[in-house]
Amino acid sequence: MRDVQSAERRTIIEFQHDSSCGALRHDLSFQWSQDEVLPKTTVQILLPDSVVVQQTLIVQSTGIDGVMGEYYADIASCDELGSWSVYNSGDQGTEFFSSLSSDSLPKGVVGYTSTIIDERRGKAVTTQRIFLRFIRNGQLGQMWISVTNPSKSPADLRPQDLIDAALKQAGATLDSTALDGA
Repeated sequence: MRDVQSAERRTIIEFQHDSSCGALRHDLSFQWSQDEVLPKTTVQILLPDSVVVQQTLIVQSTGIDGVMGEYYADIASCDELGSWSVYNSGDQGTEFFSSLSSDSLPKGVVGYTSTIIDERRGKAVTTQRIFLRFIRNGQLGQMWISVTNPSKSPADLRPQDLIDAALKQAGATLDSTALDGA
């Protein structure tokens, strides 16, 4: 993620869920790396105007064979609901959820947009997150890239704009067959 322009700070953090999409939250909680040298790693990058990029890399990922299909189904399920009430860390409001159009993503990549609005506090946060499977040294892994903007609109920077640089830095290639059969 060194290629992210105008980065103000980079930090390794514990992966943070941003959506209350229940099935997706569940699936993301049970992914980890089988690589002893490189565990599941999330890098958080702070950009101007409080925009935040997160990239999670999971090499030799557990359960990799069907996981992209599960993400696809989870996102479609939450997209069908459209919105719901949320109660997170003292905040309460409404989450509006939609899947990212497959036309806007490379083949084999799936993603969503989540906007959480807390009218009572006058706060809004919009996150776009994508999921992809990659091949690195003959092993399958997965990468999650998100861009969070503290407003009712997505940031100008989209997670799909970061795919090539992230794969290059990871020494990996996109597995465009990840959603075949999903």
